[in-house]
Amino acid sequence: MASTFKKLYLDGAADTMAPVAAIGLYDEFRDLTPTGTPGDEMIRKLADRLVKASFVRRQRDSEDRRQVLLSLTAKGEKVLRDLSIHHRAELQTVGPALMKALLRVLPAGETRSGKPAAG
Repeated sequence: MASTFKKLYLDGAADTMAPVAAIGLYDEFRDLTPTGTPGDEMIRKLADRLVKASFVRRQRDSEDRRQVLLSLTAKGEKVLRDLSIHHRAELQTVGPALMKALLRVLPAGETRSGKPAAG
């Protein structure tokens, strides 16, 4: 699985995906990000895609020129807002069924916090 992740994000296989889809997939499997230089390169390539798509802008830190700061553009804010609205609507639709399913699998008497109910 880790080798597939590297092919996607280091060898360019994910370049055919829409930037938002590529970021979403990366986020889902971010535990597979390699440490060190390969991981840094992976993050840099993802940032490059977001800059190219005008979702973020890149700026050098004024105090530490080695650091690069990323900030959302108006276009990036709109995409993020639209995704939030979509996810909120999805939770409102799926949330009640998810809660019922979770309550079925929780041990009897256990609260949402995972602690036994007082009594």
